[in-house]
Amino acid sequence: MDKKVKLNFDLQKSDLVTRRLTDFCDKANSVVIPLMKSLGVCITLESVIRYAGNSDALNADYLEAEKVKSKVDNAYLLQIVERNAAAQFDEAFDRYPYDDFEPHYPDLLMLSKERICVNAEAVREFCTIYLREDQREVYDRYMKAVEALNDFYRGKAQDGVFIGTQFPVKDGKVFPSQLINFDYYK
Repeated sequence: MDKKVKLNFDLQKSDLVTRRLTDFCDKANSVVIPLMKSLGVCITLESVIRYAGNSDALNADYLEAEKVKSKVDNAYLLQIVERNAAAQFDEAFDRYPYDDFEPHYPDLLMLSKERICVNAEAVREFCTIYLREDQREVYDRYMKAVEALNDFYRGKAQDGVFIGTQFPVKDGKVFPSQLINFDYYK
């Protein structure tokens, strides 16, 4: 397909997706990111999503990072470092507790200034319905029908009517409908 043909925008889907993503962002920004900051853990989109869905992974990664930072190779001292790191994690988690939660659409999120937010452009694209290549022939036939009706009416089609329910009219002109099921007419 040479160029993507936009057929419709699913507003209900957009509202649902945005609402779910916003809920995730609110929770991640209020507990997960502050917890990560208090522990000195690097904040990336991937790490916030991962740790929101698995606080045990955050705990394990934090403990491992603290052991590596200590540069201690003595087993006894390493246990002390691990115990201290575990106590620090527990204290921080008590300040920012949460039950694990995951986003429904992680690809539609972005990180901006150490805050998770909805990528509105990605949501818009995700909720836009485009013509598929296997629908091209039917679409071309439909557009020829719209042209033929406009040729017939010559700007005098009755406004506000649907000719055959699939050809909306406005200002005397027939327009393509956004509600055509091109698969039905294959």
